[in-house]
This record gives sequence, C-alpha cells and structure tokens, in this order.
Amino acid sequence: KMDEVFELVCESSATVIWQPDNISCDMTPPKYFERFCLPYYIKHGEQLHGRGKIYVVHMDGRLRAIRELVARTPIDCIESYSFPEIGGDLPFAQARAAWPNKVITPNFPSSLATQEKERIVSFIMGFLEEIKPYKTVMLQVSEDLPPGTWSRVLSILCECVQQ
Repeated sequence: KMDEVFELVCESSATVIWQPDNISCDMTPPKYFERFCLPYYIKHGEQLHGRGKIYVVHMDGRLRAIRELVARTPIDCIESYSFPEIGGDLPFAQARAAWPNKVITPNFPSSLATQEKERIVSFIMGFLEEIKPYKTVMLQVSEDLPPGTWSRVLSILCECVQQ
C-alpha cells in the first residue's frame, strides 16, 4: 500500500514530503534498519527525487547506532533530531559529520522551557555557535512545550537569533 501512496504523492503538487516514521534505535536497531528501512528509504527517496520532491523523515531519539545507515539514504532532512539533553545519543557535531548533505532540524529541548532564562540562552547561544559553519540547519519547537511556556520560550529564541 505504501508504494501506492508514494505514487500518489509523486503525482501531487507537494514539493516537500514528510514521513512521520519516528525512527529511534530503541525500536529500530541497526540490523532491522538495514534490512527493512534502508531499502524502503532508497526506493522511495529515489522515486521522490525523480519527481523533484524533498524527502523529510521524522527521526528522533537514539540514532548513533544507525548514523552510517541513515547517511546511505536519499533522505534530504532528518526532522526532529533529539539533542542528548532530551534523550538522543548522537551529539549534534557527530550528526553533522555523519550527514553533511542532509538538513537536520533538531528539536528544542522542552525540558528547558521551565528553566531560568539564562539556561535557555546558554543552550541556544551554544547551539548557534556550533552551527555557524553550516547552512543546512533549522531549530524546531515541537508541541510538547509545557503549557504556558510557548510565548516565553519563543521570545527568548527570537532574542538569541537576533543577536
């Protein structure tokens, strides 16, 4: 059925295709990723690229053990990458080194949302410093920020980015 879905997607006017797979080594260890996911991503990624589409896949959690396998995929963007501060096991610099031609959209650690402003600023400024050499990085804020923290966190993020 997924082959049929991808054919429909290829025929659509959409230019960016997001696949909410939620890949993490906790649930998809390397041997299963290589056997099942890698051929799937290669097949469908090439299919999408043949139609000029961008392929985005949700991969959060632990990715260290599959980083070389992910590098072999034609996925354009690793969406919702998890910093070690929120349970990921692959430091951002190592993710960039493993995936130099992929966009990585890390998730702002929601656990920081209730911290002191200085802690949030320190984290964001450290991240901004780390990404200076790269042009293919975005920071995303997901839906799991604690209630009542959205405007505060977004204000702090905007202040940091404008500096």
